Amino acid sequence: MKTKNFIGLVVMLFAAVGSVFGQSAASGVPKLVIKSTEHNVGEIKKGMPASHTYVFKNEGTADLEIKRVAPTCGCTASDFTKVIPPGQEGKITLSVASDAYTGPVSKNAEVYTNDPQKDQFTLVINFIVLSDMTPKGKMVGPFIIGPNDRWSARVPRGLTVNGLMAITNNTPQPVKITKMIPGGEAFKIDFQTLEEGKRYSINFVSSTELPLGTHKQVVKFLTESKETPELTVELEAIVFPAVTVNPAHLVFENIMVSDPEADVTYTSKFVWLRLGRGNGLEVKSMTSDLPFVTIKVESNDPNGLAVILRVGFKEKPAKGTHTGKLRIETNNSDVKFIEVPITVTAK
Repeated sequence: MKTKNFIGLVVMLFAAVGSVFGQSAASGVPKLVIKSTEHNVGEIKKGMPASHTYVFKNEGTADLEIKRVAPTCGCTASDFTKVIPPGQEGKITLSVASDAYTGPVSKNAEVYTNDPQKDQFTLVINFIVLSDMTPKGKMVGPFIIGPNDRWSARVPRGLTVNGLMAITNNTPQPVKITKMIPGGEAFKIDFQTLEEGKRYSINFVSSTELPLGTHKQVVKFLTESKETPELTVELEAIVFPAVTVNPAHLVFENIMVSDPEADVTYTSKFVWLRLGRGNGLEVKSMTSDLPFVTIKVESNDPNGLAVILRVGFKEKPAKGTHTGKLRIETNNSDVKFIEVPITVTAK
């Protein structure tokens, strides 16, 4: 009898273990793997579309879902795979009409997935539109640098920003560019010869490691021109927090507390939190070191781009000036906590 009970117990244990393993397999995780998120189409004639298909693979253990592809203005996601089983490949095709452009063009598309490690990423497509018109840009000796020899953009911390420039020899005789000197590490530079002595392209992308602030990089090009032996291009990336807050300092002035009939609970102000790129912003908690201050979520943007907080009073503060701070916890891994100074003057 004891033997039968032991065997029954063993069978139950194996069944339980099998159930656990079955649940583990059923609750797998997708993993998106893509070789490159940026593609340079090269030169195209005006009026022709610039398109590219980005191929990726699901190397995870659950279905990979492409929830949304959100192109920037002028770029369309003509086709993309919505569900990719484990071990299978998917694709996203971006296409841009070139009718409205001349010279270098760079377009982005934001991709949103259910991969917890790559829930949002950016696809980039670069190209140069040729036309019979003289290229637009800054004339430097025999060269035209387009659209300009200076480029600047803002980017949330931890993400990248990219651009494209063209250098065109505007004279009948070939003039070669012999060397490129990057001049720094804020940007990764890809310099390509499109036609020796005539046309060149500069693809550049900012580093994901840049801290908050302004970062400049001067790229030099050595040429065979006696008139212009050196060209320079200045690149600038202004890195800001992934989540921004406005106002940066909350001030309540002339809060009337001497009047016994005054009800300060109707006094409030708003604080806006905005996501620099992507979506899904959430506020997890809100506190203040001023005991009479109350905070609540007033509204959430339906796309998760912003959260509005209402800050007010749950009771009358004592007369005088009170200084403290609001502490806001978000779901953003780059900006986990935000502190907003608050000043209250009560009379």
